[in-house]
Amino acid sequence: NDMSAKIQAENEELQTANARLEQRVAERTAELSDALEEQKLLQDRLIESGKLTALGELSAGIAHELNTPLGAIISANRTLTGYFDEKVPALYDFLSCLDSAEHSLYNTTIRLGFEDNRKLNTALPDRKIARGIQQQLENEQIPESSKLAAVLMDLGLSNRITEIIPFLVTKKNLEIVSAAGETIIARRMAEIINESSQKAVGVVSALRSYLSQEKSEENVVDISADISRVLTLMHNML
Repeated sequence: NDMSAKIQAENEELQTANARLEQRVAERTAELSDALEEQKLLQDRLIESGKLTALGELSAGIAHELNTPLGAIISANRTLTGYFDEKVPALYDFLSCLDSAEHSLYNTTIRLGFEDNRKLNTALPDRKIARGIQQQLENEQIPESSKLAAVLMDLGLSNRITEIIPFLVTKKNLEIVSAAGETIIARRMAEIINESSQKAVGVVSALRSYLSQEKSEENVVDISADISRVLTLMHNML
C-alpha cells in the first residue's frame, strides 16, 4: 500500500510537471508567434519606408513628367480656343469668295496637311530645304514663292510640294494656303492634346501601380510591366 501510494504520488507530480511544461511551451510558442508577427510587420514597414524614400527621390521627376504634358495641353487648348473664336467665324465668308480653282487649292492643302500632321513628327524648319522649295516654286513661276515656301515648311508639307504645285497658280495662293494652314495647325493642336494626355495618364498609371501593386497568390512578377513602369517614372532622370 505504501509503494502504491508512493507511485501514485510520483505520477501526480509528473502530471503536474508535464502540465506546467506544456503551459510553458504554449506560452513560449505564443511569444515566438508574436515576435514573428512583429518582425513581419517591421519588415513590411521597412519595405514601405523604402518605397516612400524612393518615391520622395522621384517626386521632382514625376512632377516634371506631369507638368510637361499638362503645359502642352494648356498651350494647345489656348491655340484651339483662339482659332475657334477668331478664325472660324470669318471662314465661311472667306471660302464663299473663292472660285473652283481656289477651292481646290484650299481643299488640297487641308487634305495634305491633315495627313502629315496626324503624328507629331514634323521636322523643324531647315533653311536649306526652304531655299530648295522656294527655288522649285520659282521654277514653276508660282507667285509669292518666298513666303509660300516658309508657310509650307511650317505646315510640314515640305515633302508634298510636287502634289500641291499644280494648285498654286492662283494669285491668292498665299492667302489661301495661310487660311488652310490655320485649320491644319488646329488639327495639330488636337493631336498634341491627345498625345500629351496619354503621356500624363501613363505617368499616373505607372505611379499608381508602383504604390499599390496587386499581390498574386502564385507570386509571379511581370518583368516587362515593371520595367515599363520604372522607365516611365524615371524618364526625366534618364
